[in-house]
Amino acid sequence: GANWSTGWLIYVDADTDGSRGAGEELIRVGEHDGSPAIRQTAAIPISYQGTGFRSRGQPETVFDFCDDRGADYARRVTVNLVGRHTVCHGPKSPGEDKCAVDELPECGG
Repeated sequence: GANWSTGWLIYVDADTDGSRGAGEELIRVGEHDGSPAIRQTAAIPISYQGTGFRSRGQPETVFDFCDDRGADYARRVTVNLVGRHTVCHGPKSPGEDKCAVDELPECGG
């Protein structure tokens, strides 16, 4: 599935259906205990073709990593079409880089 809040799988999707099926090689399991909370803008998997480009879904996927201490400690990670990521933090202050975000609504900010 595409719910990242409890962890993730890295596998070879031999039949390109977006789900791990019987016999498809499991490469790595990433477990997540729920802290910080992970919220994503869309419940989609991130998958790549042999060329290195995304094979399905939207061109970029956004994850918010929420912290119990509040939005000041939250981070937003954006993964683009070729797998590069950008890490932003909130809230934005005057003179801060354009990556900082004014609000992280998924984190209560």
